[in-house]
Amino acid sequence: MTDNGQQLEMFHSETFDITQEPEEVFSYADVDTTFVVRLHELDNIMLGCIKRSQEEMATMGACLLEAKAYLPHGQFTKWYKVRYGLSKTTAWRMMQVAQGKELTTKTVVTQLRALAQITFSFIFSRS
Repeated sequence: MTDNGQQLEMFHSETFDITQEPEEVFSYADVDTTFVVRLHELDNIMLGCIKRSQEEMATMGACLLEAKAYLPHGQFTKWYKVRYGLSKTTAWRMMQVAQGKELTTKTVVTQLRALAQITFSFIFSRS
């Protein structure tokens, strides 16, 4: 069997946990075998994006933690909500990441959706 054929067989038989919750899994068994290798490549690209996004979340969380130290009591939440449209949950999770606490992939994806909506709103509210 060729390397690609071996890869295809390996990817086709794998079951991937997409949410880190045992009851939700994805199996490539029902996918047309011509697309399995490409889907795996796309999966790796997307996982790389999530990793970079976690790094960005950590940077933003560190900024939030530092800003919190400079703002008077009761002003921090107002500051990030008004300036960036962040929800309390999103800001809290960013700060958790900055402090080295790991989030599940599912949580990161949820936060990315929230950030995408915030970014879109933020950009167009400033134009």
